[in-house]
Amino acid sequence: MEDLPFIPVQAIKEKGEIMIITYQKDNYINVEARDNGIGIPEQNLSKIFEPFFTNKEVGKGTGLGLSTAYNIIKNHNGTIEANSRVDEGTTFTVKIPISAG
Repeated sequence: MEDLPFIPVQAIKEKGEIMIITYQKDNYINVEARDNGIGIPEQNLSKIFEPFFTNKEVGKGTGLGLSTAYNIIKNHNGTIEANSRVDEGTTFTVKIPISAG
């Protein structure tokens, strides 16, 4: 089974935690995926949703996972954002409106 693009399973080297939190706030369904992994360097945060951006070695990834997730979420009038600190972890927050109207 392929991992969902925004689930941070590749950010944890050996042992760690991944927490998925769902909740409704205002007219949005929110999904947060949090990890206590390696984090994303600040200079890369603005690039992670760009097609073909990757920090993996050649042959280990295409850089399309987060870009694809971003576009799917955007097509549903939602948003995805990432907050991260190196050596502390990352939180991805997806917000999808409950109704288009």
